[in-house]
Amino acid sequence: MRQRMGSSRIDRRTRLAASAIFGLLLLASAPPLGRVFAQRDSAATTTSESPASPRGVRPRDGARLFTRHVVFDWTRHPQAARYQLQIAEVVRANEDPFAAVLAADLTVEAPPQVVMAGLDWGRRYAWRVRPLRIEEGEPRPIAGWSAAQRFEVAPLPPHCPPIGTQLYRPREMHPGLTLFNVSSPNRIFGGRDAGIALAIDAAGQIVWFRYEPKRFTDLRLLPNGRVLFVTDNAAVEAELDGTVTWRTPERIQVHHDATPLPNGNVLCLVYDTRSVTIGGRREEWQGDAVVEVTRSGRVVWRWSAWDHLPTSVRDAPTYEAWNRREPFDWTHGNAAYYSAAERAVYVSLRNVSRVVKVDRRTRRVVWQMGAGCPLGDGLFTYQHAPQIIAPGRMLLFDNGNRRRGRTPGPPEEAFSRAIELAYDEKSTPPTVRLVWEYRVPYGQAQGEADRLPNGNTLIADGYNGRIVEVSPEGEPVWEMTLPGAKPQDYIIYRSERIPSLYPQLGNPPVVR
Repeated sequence: MRQRMGSSRIDRRTRLAASAIFGLLLLASAPPLGRVFAQRDSAATTTSESPASPRGVRPRDGARLFTRHVVFDWTRHPQAARYQLQIAEVVRANEDPFAAVLAADLTVEAPPQVVMAGLDWGRRYAWRVRPLRIEEGEPRPIAGWSAAQRFEVAPLPPHCPPIGTQLYRPREMHPGLTLFNVSSPNRIFGGRDAGIALAIDAAGQIVWFRYEPKRFTDLRLLPNGRVLFVTDNAAVEAELDGTVTWRTPERIQVHHDATPLPNGNVLCLVYDTRSVTIGGRREEWQGDAVVEVTRSGRVVWRWSAWDHLPTSVRDAPTYEAWNRREPFDWTHGNAAYYSAAERAVYVSLRNVSRVVKVDRRTRRVVWQMGAGCPLGDGLFTYQHAPQIIAPGRMLLFDNGNRRRGRTPGPPEEAFSRAIELAYDEKSTPPTVRLVWEYRVPYGQAQGEADRLPNGNTLIADGYNGRIVEVSPEGEPVWEMTLPGAKPQDYIIYRSERIPSLYPQLGNPPVVR
């Protein structure tokens, strides 16, 4: 397969020319974005505010950013019809950066603006703006330049993965950025649990990143422009610049998944370890619970697998191989999906190959689907990320670890797949059938499938370090790979296609 590498080194002249070619993203009617903070060594710290940085101005003087798509905001002038925005690279601290070739010289209608080109990793910039009026069809200054603000676009972290992309059907690709997080069992990022979150464009160019030294799982961009993710057994909400705005208390041991709810609370998977007696012997088993956590850290709703599954429901090969030096990984929950339309929670229990539908109001199990159940026995095993995409339609990633009841061996069994299931829970008995699938090389862990607005499906082939967008007919449209020197150098937990990094600012046009 041909691959085009998504990251390359280009000289300064090429970057400056690129700013004229690729343009900027205009955001003309959104409110100010607030203060800017910095992330240093993965800790959230506040950037000191310069007297030259008036309220509402960003990037503020001294800001350190982790994106090449940068928001510029300033105070509006009451008589301005346009504004001139200039951005210059700071090469020497004691020289006027605007006397050299500019990274961008733009005439724009109103703040804020998001500049999408001309800025590069590991460089410092200065920017200024002045108001314009229109005289005889030409823009004329009506005031002087604002005080110059200086900021840094942080360098990419060491060992950032190489990115290869292939666009097979350009007209069919759903537009936007691809957001995903990467870890490395081979410790490429400095530790077994360290990881990095990335947003890339269609060509594989990195436009945002976040590094985490601890296990980095669920990741999603929220409507307010922040990211919600799970790391170090906590659900964390943070600004794109690294400022942590909320996290679950330490007593709530979150793992795998954190889902925002319409009421502002967060639905989290947590460990639920208990002692059981099996064959007259006391054993420690690690099960799972789902909790709803308020912004103040209070648990207001809880559902536990212990209350609904007998210990006889377990994966025999896993139990037989258990070394008994740590709790038995009984259910291994990996997702808690909330359906607002049904007011139901769908819990994915990987190690028993079941998806459980739970009524949120009563905590009652509506049905169980998967291994050993009347509904869906044998359809999937060791699954990830179930999602309801329409009434009676579920999309999930079937890893296939126990296909035909055993670990895949023959080639015809050794595959994973994204599948769409059609089910009727009101029929007697309830029914389910496979209506669509897309097979990928076998991956024993990780994986997700998202149905995109244009009908395509974005698949995180996680254990193989690959993301592929496919058409409804199963034809590859776009593909991204993280080629490593060894298998599982890079594995991907989940992926999302997002319109931009700034959903709180709407969906503005791109000017080229």
